[in-house]
Amino acid sequence: MKKKLLLLLTILFCSVLSAAPKLLRADWKKLSVLEKDIALLTACWMEEYDIDYSDFNYALSKDILKREWNIDSKFELIKEVKAGFENGYSVVFAAGTKLIDTNPQKTPAQISIEQEYGRTNAGYLFYIYDIRSKVGVHGFEAYDISKSLLLLRLGFAVSLISKSELEEYAQPLIQKALSDYVSIQDFAGHFIAACVLSTISSYKYYKTVDDEVAAWTNAVNILPPKDINFTGLTADRTAIMQIQDGVYIPSEYSSQLIELTKLPGGGYGADGIKLIKEARERYGELVFLDSLYENLEPVRFNKKGTEAPADFFEREYRLLWDSLEEYEKFAIAASSNVLERNNQFHLDLSNRVIFPKVSWTGKEILKDTWGITGKEELMNSYEELGRGEQAAVYLKLKNLLLKYPELSVLEIGTKEALTVTEISRMYFVKDKMLLLGEHGLEAWIDARRIAILRWGIGAGYISLNEAVELIKPIAEKIKGDYTSFEDFIAHWIAGYCYNEVFSSTCPDCTIDLIKAIETARAYIPFEELNFTGSAADPNHSMTIEEAVYTPSEPAQKMIPFQKLYKAHNSPEVYEELVALEEENPEYKNALFYYHLILMVEYSTSRERLDFVESNLDYLNSIPQTSEIFDDVIFQYMHDLTMCYEPEKVLSLYESLSDMLKTNLRIYYYYAYANYEMANLSTNVFERDIYISRAVNAFNQLKKRGYLLGTFIECWLNTMESL
Repeated sequence: MKKKLLLLLTILFCSVLSAAPKLLRADWKKLSVLEKDIALLTACWMEEYDIDYSDFNYALSKDILKREWNIDSKFELIKEVKAGFENGYSVVFAAGTKLIDTNPQKTPAQISIEQEYGRTNAGYLFYIYDIRSKVGVHGFEAYDISKSLLLLRLGFAVSLISKSELEEYAQPLIQKALSDYVSIQDFAGHFIAACVLSTISSYKYYKTVDDEVAAWTNAVNILPPKDINFTGLTADRTAIMQIQDGVYIPSEYSSQLIELTKLPGGGYGADGIKLIKEARERYGELVFLDSLYENLEPVRFNKKGTEAPADFFEREYRLLWDSLEEYEKFAIAASSNVLERNNQFHLDLSNRVIFPKVSWTGKEILKDTWGITGKEELMNSYEELGRGEQAAVYLKLKNLLLKYPELSVLEIGTKEALTVTEISRMYFVKDKMLLLGEHGLEAWIDARRIAILRWGIGAGYISLNEAVELIKPIAEKIKGDYTSFEDFIAHWIAGYCYNEVFSSTCPDCTIDLIKAIETARAYIPFEELNFTGSAADPNHSMTIEEAVYTPSEPAQKMIPFQKLYKAHNSPEVYEELVALEEENPEYKNALFYYHLILMVEYSTSRERLDFVESNLDYLNSIPQTSEIFDDVIFQYMHDLTMCYEPEKVLSLYESLSDMLKTNLRIYYYYAYANYEMANLSTNVFERDIYISRAVNAFNQLKKRGYLLGTFIECWLNTMESL
């Protein structure tokens, strides 16, 4: 048994030896001094390509030159040899040291940000900053010398250059190497230090360096270095190295950046997010940090599994949560329902980390749901939300309820000429305004402002720093406006229900919202948020149960009208509206404006005139300051004009408020009615008055930029030329 084991070990040992480059003493002795120097200075490459150290006629040299450098001529060979010193590692080292020397008060991170460096160039700069004193004045020249000698050696092997040309090109390189370094170990240490540069941004960095150390160590142990005369006449005596010295041990300052190189290797979730976050805090906004997020693979909670969300959180995300700043925790929690229902990852404020294959990106959501495709649109939406948007309409409806406590919702809607949706939502407001208290729908607005900013960061429309400056005050406001997360999210759910009144889905809309809260607990411990409640409604903290909206019986009667109002206009919708009005005549006045809108598309001017004039009592009862009154009067004047009833137009115009009389589109029909009356009048004196009024009115409209049309322009020119 022992003999068999010994035999196996012997075979294995011999196979290893046969795979490594060989050195036969007889062959070595046949080499010239030049060839021995080249053999030693290129020994590492011989290990890589499995070439015997003393073999200057290697049969596969042509394949190596073509595969690695696309060289198959003398011109290309010499060009590549020269390029090694014109744009090789030595040039990178020189450029890096120059940047560092000319910016003595700045860190490598600050320089990298100013230069807009990507991951590779920033890695170069950090590395050079760390090892420049270690490699000394000769920097990375050892690598460029060795590579050039290798190319010459391979070119000679395939007869691209002669032996005399080999000597001509190689001798100066050899002399420089023997003078600039004191030993093959010194040369090898510098060579390895240069090799680190090529892999500094690669997650395979450590393995690559280990291979280089092993290759040089093997070569030094096999080759007779005493045959090589290192003079060290021009060596940097402050930077003499051994082979192992070429291994890079990052400084405390650079360690986090080097650790980031592992992220593209995959397998990073919460710890990767922490790495990028810490790098941002330490180094600032390096341009390549964003691209690293796509390499992260966060663990997703299995909603169908048996594990409790809280247990999953403790195992997977406790450390990440604890590393977040307070404003981040509040912002993430506030927008959690939105992100959870879009299958997005919560604990990255910048919304760059995704669950592969299941998440919409923030960019997609902004485009498809908000119509946002850039920074300007993002900021417009953010500002519009800040101005109140639906919260402002909520407040308007609330104030109307307080103004008319004796009236029903339908009566208020009729009196104030509210839209169909405003009436539908007023039922919600009446039911919930006491529970919602002072802050009304602000939670709904604030959460969405945070959400679009988070999506904007991930979409690249706004920087993290810009967004954080906007998010922080919102998070602080939320912290003070509510007494707990339940109080906040209940207000948010109520806001969502208010919004969904438009779709008439409010009875069912809260089911998914409440489920989202529970599954989001796998990432967010909501109970740990410290709400101060310093500006909370002192009379009531809302619960989730109270947020659920079940329409009252009068509100339910409004739902069929609301569904029609939401649908696309069509003759069928118009017919259904007429049928609903006949079944529910008490809604007739409230739906007057919506009815007229449909008639504009699906009726004649005469039919619209009859409809408006049969409802003049209602029209005259609503405020002239309302947009509906403005729109109806415009349509009424238009239809009167189309039916050739200018006297009614003028009479209607005189009954309007001074503010409406200055409305350009209404003033136009006043002018046109005078034009028509001039054409109808048989009395010369009256006709001149109408012409004078029409000319004056049309000129006023022109001065204010109103387009009159070709026909009226020609008539006006004719009248003014008389």
